[in-house]
Amino acid sequence: MNSYSPGEDGFIWTNFHLSPKGKILATLGCYWACPTVIKLFDFSNPLTLPLKEIKEIRLLDNDEIIIGWFDDETLQMKGVKKERVPEYFEDGSMRMNIVNETPMERQIKINI
Repeated sequence: MNSYSPGEDGFIWTNFHLSPKGKILATLGCYWACPTVIKLFDFSNPLTLPLKEIKEIRLLDNDEIIIGWFDDETLQMKGVKKERVPEYFEDGSMRMNIVNETPMERQIKINI
């Protein structure tokens, strides 16, 4: 078994999905205190570390999960689309209130 650590605060994987042919690893995660993203890695030679990053994909509203691979070039996603409106206060502060949530699914073509 091999492991790799670049000795810095790196990408924190929270979930991963291997493509049907086993060549691409889709990971869900983040850097400390940053939005969650999908990172795709070349997994054709998994013992060669660090894995080569192929692509990074932003999530809608930072609230999606990977359901799985539809095929070797398409990820199936599930999440909630949120509609927000600002609320302003006398002290000059503001917050965003959610007024509508719509469950959604989408497919992401990775185009690599």
